[in-house]
Amino acid sequence: MDLKGVLAVLSKSSPHAVTTDGEPADPLIRRIKRYLYVTTDIEKAFSEKLAALQANEIIFLCGSSGDGKSEILSKYKQQNEGIVHFHLDATHSFEPDKTAIEELDDLFNRQDKPLVVGINTGML
Repeated sequence: MDLKGVLAVLSKSSPHAVTTDGEPADPLIRRIKRYLYVTTDIEKAFSEKLAALQANEIIFLCGSSGDGKSEILSKYKQQNEGIVHFHLDATHSFEPDKTAIEELDDLFNRQDKPLVVGINTGML
């Protein structure tokens, strides 16, 4: 894919424009996303809170759809693998017979590490 094609993909709502868990397969898209990435004030504050997070504490990163929560959470999940548990989307359950609230209840009850939860403000 050439530069113009990559920019066209990133400029629209697409799986390449938003990070959920992992990197885009195309190396050019990965490079351009890294180049275009801007660290926000909320990311700086989140990073500080994450660095001070103790066992059994929880950080909720809340916001509207499309405001960059998933980008921040995915980045820090990779950096803190095994140290902090990340639940990237609290608006969904991963089991068909559970609601999102039941999923969170179970997560809170079995948590043995610090926890970071991404949650859409619509869920609140």
